[in-house]
Amino acid sequence: MKRSLFTLSTMVLVWATALVLLTACTSPAAISDQTALNTFLTQLNNTATTDLAGVQAVALAEFPVNNDLYSCAASAVTVQTAIVKVMTAAQTKSGAPPGPVTVAALTLAFVPGSDQYNWALKTINTGCANELIDVQGQIASLGSPMAALAAVLKLAPAAAL
Repeated sequence: MKRSLFTLSTMVLVWATALVLLTACTSPAAISDQTALNTFLTQLNNTATTDLAGVQAVALAEFPVNNDLYSCAASAVTVQTAIVKVMTAAQTKSGAPPGPVTVAALTLAFVPGSDQYNWALKTINTGCANELIDVQGQIASLGSPMAALAAVLKLAPAAAL
């Protein structure tokens, strides 16, 4: 259980770190159109926000309400909000890329071992622990991860595939 939870946390934090690095490592030489990068990052953030809101809506619509799933999605929203706050703080009023000191600060913000990384990891681990136990129990009841995947694919709407 601990390893699976670590994997989930790591995946979310890899996404966060990639977002930080994509923004931090931009310069006029690396990306000729800063607006295009900002648009891409905004779309990425909006997609994550929409997806997490959907997960929360599903959790609340289940009967009984799936509090574990809701808590897991809420913890991801908390981490995502913190990352967006850091990224927003680094933006310059002129729209120019951040300076080298700001780039260094952004680059180090969510690296493993940093306070931010440890906080994000703890937030996700705490929020998703019970949901992970629920999912592992459901997989075990179906006999194997492949059987669980097959069952989910049968239930998934065709448009989602």
